[in-house]
Amino acid sequence: MRHVLAIASAVLLAASLGAGETDAPISIENDALRFTLDPRAGGFSVLDKQAGTRWATYAGHGRIVMRDLAPMGVRPGLTFETTLPAGGGKTLEARVTVTLPKGRRDVHWAIEADADATMNWLPWPPPLVPEKGESWIVFAPYCDGLLLPLRRDGMPRNWWPLDMPFFGILAGRPTGPGYALILETPDDARLLVRATSKAKDAPMTAGVTWAASLGKWGYTRKLLYRFCPTGGYVALAKAYRQHAKDTGLLVTLREKMKRRPAIAKLAGAPDVWGAKGVAFCREAKAAGIDRMIVNGSFGVDDTEAIKKLGYLVSSYDNYEDMMAGKPGRYGDCTIPDDAPLMANGKRMLGWPVHVKDPKTGKTQLDPKTGKPILKEQFHKRCSARALQVAKRWVPPDQLKNPRDARFIDVATATELRECLDPNHRCTRSIDRDHKIAVARYIGEDLGLVVGGEHGKWWGVPYHDYWEGMQSGGFYSWPAGHVGHDIPQTRDAIGEKYLAYGIGHRHRIPLWELVFGDCVVSTWYWGDSTGHLHNADPDIARRKDLFNMLYGTVPLYWVSRPFSFRWDKPELRARLLDSYRTTCKLHEQLAFDELLTHEWLTPDRTVQKTTFSSGTLVVVNFGPRPYPLKDEGKTWLLSPLGFYARGPRILQYRVRDGERLVTCVGTPNYLFADGGGGSHDFGVVLTSKPVTLRRLAGDVLRFSLGRDPGRVVLRPGRLAPRWDLASTHVLVLDKQGRRVRELAYKLAGRGGVAFETEGRFEMVCGREHDLPNLVVDGLRLEPEAPKQGRPLTVSVTITNRGRTSARDVPVAIYLDRQAADTQLATRSVSVGAGERADVGFSVDTSALDGPRALVAVADPDGRVPELLEIDNVDRRGVTIALDPARWAYRLKIEVVNGPVEQPTSSVAYLKDVEVEGEDHGKPIRVDELWVHIFHGLPVALAVDFSGVLRRLGAKGALDPASIRVCGRTVDGVVGDPAFCQFDPASGFDATTNAKGAVVWLVHGTLRPRERRAYWLLFDVAEKGLKSWPQSRLWDPASNAAATACYRARLDAGCLVQLGSSMPDAPEEPFLSSLVYSSEQTGWVREEGGEALEQTVLTNGPVRAVVRVRKKLKAGLVYTKTYTFWPYRIDVQFEGNKAYGLMSRAYYALPGTYEDSAGNKAKVDGAGDAEGVLGKCPNPKWYVVYGDGWAHSCVALSKFDNITYWDAGHWGGIGFQGGDIKGARMTYVIHGTQKDGSFGKRDYERLMNPPKARIVE
Repeated sequence: MRHVLAIASAVLLAASLGAGETDAPISIENDALRFTLDPRAGGFSVLDKQAGTRWATYAGHGRIVMRDLAPMGVRPGLTFETTLPAGGGKTLEARVTVTLPKGRRDVHWAIEADADATMNWLPWPPPLVPEKGESWIVFAPYCDGLLLPLRRDGMPRNWWPLDMPFFGILAGRPTGPGYALILETPDDARLLVRATSKAKDAPMTAGVTWAASLGKWGYTRKLLYRFCPTGGYVALAKAYRQHAKDTGLLVTLREKMKRRPAIAKLAGAPDVWGAKGVAFCREAKAAGIDRMIVNGSFGVDDTEAIKKLGYLVSSYDNYEDMMAGKPGRYGDCTIPDDAPLMANGKRMLGWPVHVKDPKTGKTQLDPKTGKPILKEQFHKRCSARALQVAKRWVPPDQLKNPRDARFIDVATATELRECLDPNHRCTRSIDRDHKIAVARYIGEDLGLVVGGEHGKWWGVPYHDYWEGMQSGGFYSWPAGHVGHDIPQTRDAIGEKYLAYGIGHRHRIPLWELVFGDCVVSTWYWGDSTGHLHNADPDIARRKDLFNMLYGTVPLYWVSRPFSFRWDKPELRARLLDSYRTTCKLHEQLAFDELLTHEWLTPDRTVQKTTFSSGTLVVVNFGPRPYPLKDEGKTWLLSPLGFYARGPRILQYRVRDGERLVTCVGTPNYLFADGGGGSHDFGVVLTSKPVTLRRLAGDVLRFSLGRDPGRVVLRPGRLAPRWDLASTHVLVLDKQGRRVRELAYKLAGRGGVAFETEGRFEMVCGREHDLPNLVVDGLRLEPEAPKQGRPLTVSVTITNRGRTSARDVPVAIYLDRQAADTQLATRSVSVGAGERADVGFSVDTSALDGPRALVAVADPDGRVPELLEIDNVDRRGVTIALDPARWAYRLKIEVVNGPVEQPTSSVAYLKDVEVEGEDHGKPIRVDELWVHIFHGLPVALAVDFSGVLRRLGAKGALDPASIRVCGRTVDGVVGDPAFCQFDPASGFDATTNAKGAVVWLVHGTLRPRERRAYWLLFDVAEKGLKSWPQSRLWDPASNAAATACYRARLDAGCLVQLGSSMPDAPEEPFLSSLVYSSEQTGWVREEGGEALEQTVLTNGPVRAVVRVRKKLKAGLVYTKTYTFWPYRIDVQFEGNKAYGLMSRAYYALPGTYEDSAGNKAKVDGAGDAEGVLGKCPNPKWYVVYGDGWAHSCVALSKFDNITYWDAGHWGGIGFQGGDIKGARMTYVIHGTQKDGSFGKRDYERLMNPPKARIVE
């Protein structure tokens, strides 16, 4: 019957036209819609029969001149000829076809014209507006969705690029009837919003504007109006979703995951930048972060280790920006040939790098134009060149860093563009195809998870996550220049960002309603979750609410001064709160379709979404609690509170009296916080934060907060078959390793009670009733052995487990656990709860000085155990040196200068973590016995070849035999000093046995005092000696650690310098030492490339590491770091002089003083503070804070001191200096009451004791 009516309509139209009434209104219709053309009015209208709403063109924004109207056959439709304004005084002769498909609520338009006709912009058809009442626009203009009233006072701007090729217009109210204008040929189209008058609150219209394709019409342009009688913006979104599905754009994550299983790791994975390698990732895993996207270059071993934690490892790729001379893919170009050629004859420019004001730390503006001053200007790379560049660079990079994801910057953030270069000519459609080809290569050919910036509809089938879709682009700061000019107050943020970027009244999840189950979305990296934490902490909480409501994830920077830094306990706690409340929910929703979005209050402060799994989410953006009724219960949502319930999730933040109660629960996870009062969550009874995870049916991990209070866990509520009788509770360290077993108390109703803080693991069942071997004691006889005398070692092995251990090997090692240091091994059997002793005899004939004996039970990990970290014990022993075992000696002495040199000594055990796994088990932590004398080092150059010849010795020098011992007045050999031998370049033990003997003088050296020593040495032919194994530098972690400090190198820069002294803060006090200049970056060595890192020497007295690095503007420098027990020397050599050779940025507040008497507070809140450039010919400066202090002493001449404490703390360094060998040293101290220690350090270092050979 419907088909008959459609035919009848077409026949009536034909009859009407045949009668000559071509200027009368003409209609075609189907069951849902009536479309009318009115030649006299020059417009058209649509009647939505179900809604009873009439839509008509706004005559003020264009009339349609219609010629040769003609009906179309069976399908209701018509065609006409018209003349269209094509911009710049040009016109376009076109033929228009309008059809109404049967059974659809669509009106299709096709606009045909001469493909070679020239044009500029064509805003057509005229805007379609409701016949009466207010109208609203729904669209995704470089964000995931806005709903705005079509009025001048409600529209931030008029021209909009679209992330999805449609916009919607609603009549009367946001939830009322409307239509979606869907662009079927969207590449050369744009949204244009125009006001109907100049009145401030004038109504506006929205329509499509067509751009030329290479200056011409090019092809038939198509669009359709899809009408929805009810459902408002949600219905319009679903109308476009169906269109995307019909045209092949809708490819869900579940479908993609069939070909690339790693996509599953996106569920519940925050996007993390600034991660410091595998150590951070292990801490994050132990802290409860189950999944992450970790961006960075970590090398083969660390990348694989991070992936084993369940994390995606991604990287930064950019094929859009290029600059000749740049390293890597940026410099793989020919300029200008590879850049797009624009219609004006110029080549397209890319990313601008702005100059940063060294005084304010802000972007420097040109005083004449007010625009940022350019430091560097990239060109755009034509997309036709991108794929070949990706194919050259990605495979070798994957070999060095075998990631399972890659992030492609820029491509899906910019608008499509044209290129007129005949060698790589592109329309916007071809540009899109080229960009898709790169994403397909990364995803389909290489099988990786593909990320992209921001997001566009055409990238949906080929991308898996977007960075930036959650952000709106209404920034008052240069968000693309990450970290620059970030607002520090709410007023500085800007009203547009507050209203449209983060405003809950205008934002809607339009993108997520369409593509939420196709691509995971997050915030822009210049607008991360915690980016504005300092300006307004509530903004980060609002972002968390949007993530929950929309089913998206957060983005974190974890090592920058902005955002949630991991090394700051309070910010780490805030990051973990954000993670728990957003990502555990996302684990359940990642692959769900977002079905609905609605407001529960007239002011839109309380909003609700539902998902295809049946999960609902309600959030409260408002300042007042909101009573939510769900399933017969009322939940009082707190301000910025939330509630989510689904088949696999229950989470809430609600008011319970005066307390704020938080819960996040999934089948295998629970976070519960009673808010300071005891609250029963079922699985746990607690007043403080508790995080509980079920790793398996019989393994639970949990952490208890620091707040006082008793916690009762009921494991059977989470794991129904839990057996309390066989339960073990194990204490974990910060990287999640078992360190000891904890006694516990039962609390009734299947509960286990705790009153402590920390991280724990709870296990039960027979498979966990294992031996627990503990090396419970290591005894020596005698306690102070003499070299050459037998040393008896007794090791006690205790089995604290519940089953016996048979034939357990027990081994002892010298200094460290390694195959080449094993001294002996025995086997022992130990019953449950019993202990056994194992005895060894150690030959000391080749041993002397401070050494360590290491006892290990089950060194190869053959015996399954409850925990293994306590299988090791170590005992320090000083073996009295027997001088008679050395054939040769020289008298040497140390002569002090005019300044007293007080020293002290410290002995300690240093932990060195060994990365990786061995036969499926973690390799044990190996600890070295280290004696560190906090004294003054001295060095003596010795040519042992000449000395041995003079002494008549035959044979090659044994470098391991070199010792420095005290010498009494009567020539007796005294106690050995801690020493090392550093061979000279070209060292040969027979013909060129030159080098430096370096040792530490302990005990106070009075002014002009002489201290006598023996230098002992021998030849290899008399039997090799054993050299103590202690070292200051750990190559595995790229770090130095002493009793005074810890620091590491990252891409050649010294970072994370912290104190190891008693009462020192846990976090580092100094974040980095960098080369700082306008050309190379003020705060970071931007774009630097480490060319070389070489460990020149590494011993117990000093370690020397040389770094060679290439920076921007052609600067190549060599820094040589000498790590002493209590100070770090830095020597600089470079080919250019731009700025500060070693500029210190701080992570903790402190007080600054210098040798000219200047003083300032380091806290990131000032600027020059009256001290910049006020210390000519500087000798030293100091910075000291709570529990830490350091001086920086000039060991060579400098001109002055730079100080700029704005944003990035401190920014302190010596100015000037010889680029061929400037030297300075950083001396580490404990707590200091004032800065006078700087002068003392300077005087001591300027007057060091000297060593010489006496005979």
